[in-house]
Amino acid sequence: MPDSGKWTAWWKFLWIPSLGFLLCSMYGKYGAPGEFFVRPFNLGNEMNLAVWWSGVQFLWFALLACSLATALRGTDKVAARALLALGFVGFAMFADEIGSFHERVSLFVPFEGDFALLPFAVVGGALAAYGIRGLFSRRELLGRAWLLVLYALGLLASVYLHEFAGRRFHWAFWTEGIRLVAEEGTELAGVFLLLVAMVHIQRRLGYPSVRLLPAREPVIWATKWCVALALPVIVVRCAMTSEQLAFPIRGDFGSVIPMFLFAISASIAVERGQRDRGPRHRWWILAGALTILSMDAEVRIHHYILYGAEALRWRPEIGLLWGVPLIAAAAASVPALRRRKLYLYAGAAFALVLIAVVVSNPFLSWVTTYLVAFASVALLHRWGGERLESMKCQPARVAV
Repeated sequence: MPDSGKWTAWWKFLWIPSLGFLLCSMYGKYGAPGEFFVRPFNLGNEMNLAVWWSGVQFLWFALLACSLATALRGTDKVAARALLALGFVGFAMFADEIGSFHERVSLFVPFEGDFALLPFAVVGGALAAYGIRGLFSRRELLGRAWLLVLYALGLLASVYLHEFAGRRFHWAFWTEGIRLVAEEGTELAGVFLLLVAMVHIQRRLGYPSVRLLPAREPVIWATKWCVALALPVIVVRCAMTSEQLAFPIRGDFGSVIPMFLFAISASIAVERGQRDRGPRHRWWILAGALTILSMDAEVRIHHYILYGAEALRWRPEIGLLWGVPLIAAAAASVPALRRRKLYLYAGAAFALVLIAVVVSNPFLSWVTTYLVAFASVALLHRWGGERLESMKCQPARVAV
């Protein structure tokens, strides 16, 4: 998502697709003719484009909150810590949206049903309360951001009430689509208000335009956390049975890290394109290719085409058979990236993907996918040089 010179134009980028997904969700819920074709855009399903779109908004809120925390840490530590706490909450919501963690939480805690969520609700609620309190204490500096965040988190908390009512009460068939739109629309409205709060803070801090690209520091920090969590996630993912995974009723938590990494790579490509004096559109093509890989990490496009939403075998490395050549070709079109090492790395990655496809081992499939995703971030960051320093969010002035 690029920077915009207008403070009010960016929201259309979010709500036009969101409204389309909500309409497709209502249409699909009633099983109308052609329902199969709207499944990729149905927010009531999992592991599709609509869920990717919802999840990436939570991710961007988290990154923007952490970026603003980075910008403020030298001038206002209270505000910086509050935004960092909210950023943690955003990352958790992103991971849950994509990986369906709260639906599986009873597998990992000694509680059943709704009580299994209690420890996580307490921790998340405490972080959210800390963040809101910090924003409220700095309201002269940050304006009404605390109120926007409070409204947003209230809407997001009410989504659980929608789910609870759907499980505990009998509803007439004609209400199904309406309830789905109400539930998913509430969630989209909540994350939208969170993004509005971040834009509001930017404006209060004197940013000349809307800043929708994350700063360099939280990108590096979050990527390091992905490195630390990669092996445990892969081991747990491969150890779970098909009954525990329950695809496609639940999302694939193994997809959270590669989806994040490819999305981050796309943002780096956009940032470099804005600073490069050469052919900017080639950076945009590379960013588009990486965005497609981020989508595919969640959707498994080849499975959707072949089997529809009911596909039970999700091999992540299959998509890289066409994904690696796609991003390699897009990167090779950029003069700043066109070097011998690029072709060597692309060839090695494609060979590893081929081996994973032939061997057909789940552990190797996930390791291969994670390695390719990490490599995309590492290479763009390394070859970005000093330009990536401009990803720091530095306010033009601080309003007091």
